[in-house]
Amino acid sequence: MSSAYPLSNLPDNWDSAIWDPKYFGGPSGIALVGIANSGRWQNPGPIIDKRRVYGSFSKPLLLATAVALENWTKRAREDFVKLTELNSFIRQELASQIKDIKIAGDGDNCDPRFLAFVIPGTHSEEVLRKVEAQGVLIDAGSACGSGPLSPSHVLTAMGYSENGNYRITLKPAHSKEGLKKLVSVLVKGIAAGA
Repeated sequence: MSSAYPLSNLPDNWDSAIWDPKYFGGPSGIALVGIANSGRWQNPGPIIDKRRVYGSFSKPLLLATAVALENWTKRAREDFVKLTELNSFIRQELASQIKDIKIAGDGDNCDPRFLAFVIPGTHSEEVLRKVEAQGVLIDAGSACGSGPLSPSHVLTAMGYSENGNYRITLKPAHSKEGLKKLVSVLVKGIAAGA
């Protein structure tokens, strides 16, 4: 299980989880692994290798990760509350400004950093070019991988259209004014016939 957002609650039946320190401001090149029951843990390497930690790791990266996690935990709750408010705000703004928009997921049971939506009848790549020209960056398509140029299989499985998919990543530093600008620029990009 990958626990991308460190604040996420793990399910009761979890066995292991991996955290990428980049999500809480730590360095790349290292990961944290959580094992629920070390008595059931088995080294995936050769049986003759009795080490629990194999390979090499960087002590400076480990220390930088610990410092980043400590700093993140000091502000995590207030960041989570702010992100939840921003997510709710932009959902309302999008719904009030864009006809027929379909916003994926439930605002109360989601990772508040991300928002996916579909605007039927639009070509997301064209709209993104118009929006980017105005200094606003959002994403399109699937967040599952950048390699294949195919529609989001996750959104398709949820019953959303294969076309006109958009994604917004929210950060605690964002403001409601900035999100209003994003929606305004997006509306103009759609109106420009993209």
